[in-house]
Amino acid sequence: MKNIFEALYEISQVLNSTLDSQELLTKMIDLVIQHTKAERGFIFIKGGLNIARNMEKETIGECMSKAVVREVYEDKKHLLTVDAQIEPRFQGSESILRGKVRSICAVPLIHSGNAQGIIYVDSSLKQGMFDENILHFLELFSNIASLSLVNATKFDELKQETMTLQGQGIGELIGVSEPMQVVFDLIKKAAATSCPVFIRGESGTGKELAARAIHTYSERAKNEFVPLYCGGLPESLIESELFGYKKGAFTGANQDKKGLFESANQGDIFLDEICDISMTVQVKLLRVLQEGEIRRIGDTKLIKVDVRIISATNKDPLTEIKEKQFREDLYYRLNVLEIKLPPLRERKADISLLANYFLEKYGKRYKKEGITFSKSAIKKLESLKWPGNVRQLENSVQRILVTTNENPISESAIFEESSSEPEPTLDNTGKELILKRLKAYGGNKSKTARSLDISLRTLYYKLKEWGEM
Repeated sequence: MKNIFEALYEISQVLNSTLDSQELLTKMIDLVIQHTKAERGFIFIKGGLNIARNMEKETIGECMSKAVVREVYEDKKHLLTVDAQIEPRFQGSESILRGKVRSICAVPLIHSGNAQGIIYVDSSLKQGMFDENILHFLELFSNIASLSLVNATKFDELKQETMTLQGQGIGELIGVSEPMQVVFDLIKKAAATSCPVFIRGESGTGKELAARAIHTYSERAKNEFVPLYCGGLPESLIESELFGYKKGAFTGANQDKKGLFESANQGDIFLDEICDISMTVQVKLLRVLQEGEIRRIGDTKLIKVDVRIISATNKDPLTEIKEKQFREDLYYRLNVLEIKLPPLRERKADISLLANYFLEKYGKRYKKEGITFSKSAIKKLESLKWPGNVRQLENSVQRILVTTNENPISESAIFEESSSEPEPTLDNTGKELILKRLKAYGGNKSKTARSLDISLRTLYYKLKEWGEM
């Protein structure tokens, strides 16, 4: 064997190269056999993981006696045998006698004083195959291996926890109901491609969250996700936002401006309320989808862009097409994959989960942590119609948390909601701060909204209300 410390350094490098438990066990036993010149090796781990290999690096059946496992694992002591064929303690072991095993060396895997398992090697070639040097090596090896196994186990637990969480949601979309599981499945399918996605759903169902989830879990996540709320915006503003303009293209165009399509190159652009854009802009969008190029306002040069369009609407696009408000050819190019977000009234099973999620979220924000809903309060929340969907539920939970000092929150603190969706809130963020932040970001509304922790739609809503658009 080469210098023991050189060998252990190389071993630590190999073992630190993976966090997959089964791959780690395979590397461990192959390294043990390589450095001890053993004929066979076996690793047993508490909880069911085990592996047995030979010197040809082939996986073999279990090759050690249960007596050895018990002695080394339960007593947390090493075992070194010169010739197991003549030692009285192994005379009743069929596996050792049948395999004509002579030399054995085994050590426990111990972490923080607890036995995790054992490492075992043997040989039928000759007696005295292993000595004190081999035993010392295995004991040092087991210390490194124990730590690697702990890290791999924690990683496995984290993966399992992530899978569990994914069962309750994807991205910031939360739900355990059957309709939402369908949505999550479609989001994963959309994320696996670069095809255009069309999201339908009532106001407040989480269309932008779905779009962000598609981006986050796709290969485009390393590039920009650029949202634009198209509802109620004038044609000229939408056009300049999407395509940008050249200096002097119109009054106030004092410098060149890059459009959102350029900003989103190799990423995703999210067009919320797509059915509200004008026919002129629709024609330009169609060109982007067909040719993959845009032209800034006032420019003659075409610019190639690679952008996936994720669009959304709370309207019926087929009705819009019938009424000549939306181009049929554009709709079918945008609607390669469609995702329908269910209203909250069709996913009652998610109300408790969502309400508690928002309670925890705003509890941290308003320094009112640890507050919970009573069972009767949850039942009351589940009985309401929620015409404003998840956004309305979120606003209501926020309002309830601010106005009550109860813990747990009782049914009496839950008030009937109006039949219309409440106006978006800005968490008491003032007009002066919003306009100042907008100026600081050079008029970039997406960055302004993110910095204020509000949705882009809410920002547009307020700017329009203040006459700033």
